[in-house]
Amino acid sequence: MKTRHLMASFASLFLLVDISAYAAPKPPSAMDAKAWITELVEKVRGAKKKKTAIGAFDVEKCPKIPSAAWGKLILLGRPVEHELKFAPGCDLEGKLVITLEPFPIDLKVRNLTDVEHVTGQVSLEVEPNLAEQEAKLIIQAQDGLLQAAGARETLAFVGGYNLTIGLDGKMKKNSGGTITSSRYRGVGLAVTVPISAHK
Repeated sequence: MKTRHLMASFASLFLLVDISAYAAPKPPSAMDAKAWITELVEKVRGAKKKKTAIGAFDVEKCPKIPSAAWGKLILLGRPVEHELKFAPGCDLEGKLVITLEPFPIDLKVRNLTDVEHVTGQVSLEVEPNLAEQEAKLIIQAQDGLLQAAGARETLAFVGGYNLTIGLDGKMKKNSGGTITSSRYRGVGLAVTVPISAHK
């Protein structure tokens, strides 16, 4: 009797293990997406420097585009070529060619959980104000994708950001912007997170 009862207990245990192994994982929620995007935005802005739930991603030491290059882009329409390489404090790698026509983004990423690649299409709209010797720069990102290994999608997004730049290329006003997801980890989730201006 005891042997039969013991065998039944083991059978029940194995059945539970088997069921749990094939149970579908809980799909991500809008709150999960918002928390992940918010933390990523804070890291890009330099607000979180230590390793967190999304990794130790850092771009604080990535080379900046010189002011003169922005000025030539706005005034002369001259493309800006900008190269990024993996280094301490720079977890992006690839080449950007920034133009007044829509241009692609295609960069490698490291130290960001479930992300190894970012792609997208960026457009710039310039609204010059010659009286104030400045131009408003409206940046729009479309078809943005953050992907893990094997082209597994982590985040699909669009975004926008507004700056006012002097004709010498120096920033005069940073108005911030937003990033909006359309999918997060394969689930359709529309979540908008503000990107506040640097203080």
